[in-house]
Amino acid sequence: MNLPADEVRRSKAKGRQQLLALEEAYRADPEALVQTKYFSSDEGDGEEDETVRELARGHLLGATEEGITDAPCFRRAARRLRALLDKRP
Repeated sequence: MNLPADEVRRSKAKGRQQLLALEEAYRADPEALVQTKYFSSDEGDGEEDETVRELARGHLLGATEEGITDAPCFRRAARRLRALLDKRP
């Protein structure tokens, strides 16, 4: 499925902003609790509290999921998340 170029640009910009915000939150306090929302066709929608560290780990798992690791943007995000998680705050 091909998306319009302006929608692709907006989506990429939003992803970069979200990754930057996650990195800043992790550096500030990786054990801080954040409320996340999820949407699942299997389990239904929900919310849960997790630490910024857990959130970063979850995003790393998503960025390295089989079948999407060939996308350059996911490889870059995975490298940044690994570097972040490897640091000892």
